Amino acid sequence: MAIDPCKDETLLSALMDNQLPPEHAAAVRRHMATCTTCRKRFEALQQADAIIRSMAGSEPSADFDRNFWRKVADLESRRAKRSWLRPLLTGWRPVLASGMAVGVAAVILFYTSQGKEPSPEEVFIAQNMELLQNYDVIDHLELLEQWDAIETMKEPS
Repeated sequence: MAIDPCKDETLLSALMDNQLPPEHAAAVRRHMATCTTCRKRFEALQQADAIIRSMAGSEPSADFDRNFWRKVADLESRRAKRSWLRPLLTGWRPVLASGMAVGVAAVILFYTSQGKEPSPEEVFIAQNMELLQNYDVIDHLELLEQWDAIETMKEPS
């Protein structure tokens, strides 16, 4: 098996972290002696590692533990407050509630409209319903007056 950091860049990182077996590490070093690209990559990794190691470690504030656990308790209390709503918003209950609301609204509309007297327009429409249903026929009455002429016409072929 040929060891080629040009194809597997993780070899350079493993070499820097001393994670390669000695024979593989020696092969990567021989390759870097002749390959400027891999040598530059290895130097860049070393520089990045040096920068990271030189950075000062950050320490949490003295109140970190207390603030963290207070925030956790706040989240849990908010979740507990919402948990009583969850059963109402899942399953068959929302469908039942919606159906009941529609039913109540229909009953209210039905009973509130019972006491009204029909308007004169509504009475006229009810009395002349059959005539109004045949309005299309009446609308095209002029065609019926010319029925003899229409019957004698020939269809274009």
